[in-house]
Amino acid sequence: MLLVYYHIAALCSVVVLLAAPSLAQGSGDSALTSPCPSVFTYAPRGAEPGSWSGAATLSSDTLLTRMSLSIELDSPALGVFGKHNNWTGNATSQDFVQFMIDENDFKLDPEQSVMMHLVVQYDPVNTTPRLRTIRLNGKVICNAESLQALDKKSRAALNISVTLDECGVVAGGNARYPLIYNGQFYKRGEIPWLVVIYKLNRGVLQKICGGTLVSDLHVLTAAHCLQLRSWYVTPVQDITVKIGVHNLNDDYLTITRKLTARYVHEEYDPYTLENDILILTLDKSVRFTNYIRPACLWSGDTKLSRVVGATGIVAGWGRRSAEDTRGKLDEPQMVRAPIVSTSECRGSKAVFHQVTYNTTLCAGYRNGSGPCTGDSGGGLYLLEHGKWRLRGVVSLSLQNAWLSCDLNEYVVFTDTAQFLPWIRNIIGDKYIDDDYFSDPASNINRPGGQLQCGEVVMGAVPLLNAPTWEGQWPWHVPIYLSQTEGTKYLGGGTLVSHKHVITAAHSVTTKGSQRPVDKNRLTVYLGKHNLRTSVDGVQIRFVKQIFVHPNFNASTFSRDVAILELREPVTYSDWIRPACLWPDNEIDLKNVIGKKGSVVGWRYDENATLDEELHLVELPVVSQETCLRSYPQFFAKFTSNYTYCAGNRNGSSVCNGDSGGGMVFRMDGIWYLRGLVSLSLAKKGEFICDPSHYAVFTDLAKLLPWIYATVSDF
Repeated sequence: MLLVYYHIAALCSVVVLLAAPSLAQGSGDSALTSPCPSVFTYAPRGAEPGSWSGAATLSSDTLLTRMSLSIELDSPALGVFGKHNNWTGNATSQDFVQFMIDENDFKLDPEQSVMMHLVVQYDPVNTTPRLRTIRLNGKVICNAESLQALDKKSRAALNISVTLDECGVVAGGNARYPLIYNGQFYKRGEIPWLVVIYKLNRGVLQKICGGTLVSDLHVLTAAHCLQLRSWYVTPVQDITVKIGVHNLNDDYLTITRKLTARYVHEEYDPYTLENDILILTLDKSVRFTNYIRPACLWSGDTKLSRVVGATGIVAGWGRRSAEDTRGKLDEPQMVRAPIVSTSECRGSKAVFHQVTYNTTLCAGYRNGSGPCTGDSGGGLYLLEHGKWRLRGVVSLSLQNAWLSCDLNEYVVFTDTAQFLPWIRNIIGDKYIDDDYFSDPASNINRPGGQLQCGEVVMGAVPLLNAPTWEGQWPWHVPIYLSQTEGTKYLGGGTLVSHKHVITAAHSVTTKGSQRPVDKNRLTVYLGKHNLRTSVDGVQIRFVKQIFVHPNFNASTFSRDVAILELREPVTYSDWIRPACLWPDNEIDLKNVIGKKGSVVGWRYDENATLDEELHLVELPVVSQETCLRSYPQFFAKFTSNYTYCAGNRNGSSVCNGDSGGGMVFRMDGIWYLRGLVSLSLAKKGEFICDPSHYAVFTDLAKLLPWIYATVSDF
């Protein structure tokens, strides 16, 4: 199960302050020239070798309440130390090239500036690492690529600039690496898109699969790597991806990444392995080098007949042969694999009729060479028009007498060309380098090449307790129940993926029970702003399945959450976008106590009439103790570790009609879903709620494991 986190794009517009350029001379080094003199200056070098220092001027035209500063060098360093005002600390790094300084207790007012002093330490025997890029809260404020006078020859060879337009090309050109290998070891960098996927097992990282880097943020692999013969999916926090790895026992030049999301194909069957494909989203983008580059996705004609007879390559750390009992390799091997037609594959052995589909392909020489145990998820790459393109993902092979893979039979691959629309929906068109897709509706803003959850295209400032604008809350949806006398509005919900809406369980269950209403009677409207009018861009979806939390208590409203799986995926647009799920490393309620969350909805008035326009209210979260003391007779029954209270107690609050809607918080320009409107007190003898009391929200941060296990297409 996996999923969820996304990279944060900063909204701040950084103002660069002019400063005099400075040069620092090093012993035996050419002068260190600042790539952005208006932002960063080197300090004069001292006599001590192995370090240099400098200062970066940080400023913003908007208020910053948190700092995330990324310092990228052009070659590895031993460490980076930072200091500003009264703050000092060491930067963190996983690859010793990109360093991060995160400070939550930080404030920078508009038009003010902060001077960040940096000290970089390195091995003086090696080339001096130079500043390449600085990012403030995700925004590039200093970039070496913009300084044309920079001596490119002085950069370490492994740190050349590679763009996504150069996918599928190894350093030095593809002509260097002809298809001559068959079970032979190869050199580092010859297949720079091959990655290794690890699973945390009893505190130890265990290699489970290979995968293919297809962008600076995405890895494509087999779904069975995380979900095999079970509906249980390995949790996202248990997965680690290593990129640029060659020898499994040596992490030199290797980048390690955790995940923010995983996308198992919605029609994947963990028992038959049909639609065996999975996309992993890394928690941070990777920088391309000679040893880390993406493979190209397939382009053009996707018919299998187009590639039958073509020979591709497969690489991995699997067993040397079917009979080899010594286990997996420390270094990868490469084999050739010719593609055959599905009819030929099925004709070779009857069992292939049961494991091949119109979304698979077969390949191999049937001579004892090929991908084997440990190679699952790795790619089948074809050289097309001068670029290596990913055509298949290792899925399964037949079993031999040694209970290992039978390499005297064909190997079954997931045919990635048949999943291009699905892949496009997840990672964006930027990484598909042809005009295969031409749907103009899909050309929305995708930070970093993909659509970002929690982002709003419409930039208007919200007015509290007033109608909102179209597109301001693109994840909020109304849910209706069909009845003989018409349709009934049940409440709101929050879109969190292409096919999933989160809402309150009590909104979609029969009164006083855990039993869901008839799914065939539910309708969800996406991109809807005014309930009475119909406009272009609204999408209507029916419900395929209702998942009510198994521990939902209809009496106390504990764990009041349900997930609606839509029959068809929605198309994201300026008016339809998902909210981000809450970061699972910040689930403590104290992180939001005192902060205001935003809730929108179509509420009922005192005459039980539904307001036609979406309204916004902002409510501060209070502690459980404060909530209980305010009305112990009520809140003692309806609050728990899975709820929190919020409200102004001044007349503005959530009310009837808001049930199931989400409370979202804006962090660094991104909206995150924390809670669901669950219940509130009613005015005595009246239909409407009493805004002089707090409202109770389901705390989704405490229910993330269940959400991850239920939602499969983040």
